[in-house]
Amino acid sequence: MISNRLIAAAALLLAGVSSGFSQSLPIADGAYLSKEHCNMAEDGELDMVGFMVEQGGRSVLLYESSCLVAEVNVIRGGRYDVQLDCREFEGVYQHQFFLDVLAKGHIRVDGEDNWHCTKGFLAPKPVSSGATENIAQLIDVWAISHENCSGGFGDDPATKRACAERSALSERLGKLGMCFGRDDQSRSQFDWHKCGKGSLR
Repeated sequence: MISNRLIAAAALLLAGVSSGFSQSLPIADGAYLSKEHCNMAEDGELDMVGFMVEQGGRSVLLYESSCLVAEVNVIRGGRYDVQLDCREFEGVYQHQFFLDVLAKGHIRVDGEDNWHCTKGFLAPKPVSSGATENIAQLIDVWAISHENCSGGFGDDPATKRACAERSALSERLGKLGMCFGRDDQSRSQFDWHKCGKGSLR
């Protein structure tokens, strides 16, 4: 017969496991780079953003891969075991890494230090009164970057720059309340639109 103490201990254990699990990263959206790479972004020399968090910590861009956060488990204070489901072109794979949150804007990914970078094309842009016009312009620039990123060669620096610019523009559009694609659409039908019911976020 199972004792009441054993049942209580099991309940506490389960409560601890469930409270230590999340599906979003505990850091702000944006690009996280080494100081050297952040300075390269400021100088317009960065080929590609290697680690960018989007959608309130629910998705991560790893170079040319788009990933959704599957699990974030707390290991100890400030250290997390992160599991991602990723897509690169037509391939799907899983990726796992350790995330250390050291201070606001300072993280360590599998032992490598990165800082929240807002330099160069990664700098937040103020939204003026002509926000609708700005969004239309951002979408036009995004379309060019998307075409150059998707149609370029993977080892070409110009392709890497286009992909980095596309990622940054996607983040800016998301912050302006825009979404790309809806639940009932195929990928070829995706377009930018004001987020609403059924929008992919």
